[in-house]
Amino acid sequence: MRRGLKDSEREVGYDSMILFHPTNSWIVKPEVTPLPYGHIMLDDEEDRVSVDAVQSGHATPDPTSKFTPAAGWDSTKNYENIAEMRDKFTGPVLDLENHYEGAHDSFDLTRLIWNASHIRTGLYHGVYEGSTGFTYGANSVWQMYEPRSDLLRDSDYYAAQINQNTSGSWRKDIFFEGATQIQYVTKPLSSLSTATLEQLEPARELLSSPSNHTGKSVN
Repeated sequence: MRRGLKDSEREVGYDSMILFHPTNSWIVKPEVTPLPYGHIMLDDEEDRVSVDAVQSGHATPDPTSKFTPAAGWDSTKNYENIAEMRDKFTGPVLDLENHYEGAHDSFDLTRLIWNASHIRTGLYHGVYEGSTGFTYGANSVWQMYEPRSDLLRDSDYYAAQINQNTSGSWRKDIFFEGATQIQYVTKPLSSLSTATLEQLEPARELLSSPSNHTGKSVN
């Protein structure tokens, strides 16, 4: 399939843009698998990714967890993933999936719900750490969840997935606070020319930080 797509695009004069969407975890027992970055998943020159990518995910580490065969990223530190990709890859980098607005941390009902503030923080840290852009997600929207009471026919209903709030609705949640605010992440950069944008360096230190930037932030 990969060859067919590339050959077909080449026939009409296009170079293929290759992107790989990794998972947000990796195996650590009994063997350690490679870290899930796009440039590692597709490391053959013929399939080299055009944009490196990571899924920083929807979780923060749970120190009480007894499940030890796998490890995952801390989604509140996606800037570390961006810095790592910029160190290891010569092209643009992107966090394809940072925590979704309206979802529980780790999709666990006992943990907090990611709100607009969390969403803004993740997007700002990704972009100003040197990402080529960002993605935004809302938990009800990707699964197009609609409460049974809002549907014309009961047969159209399907159960909410991964602990989605059953009172939520994708029709309403497309107007989530965070969804309407993401425009401000890149607005300060919108008046710059492409030539100027391509010369910019990561500058997460422009953002205030409760930890005083003790985490990995500059490569």
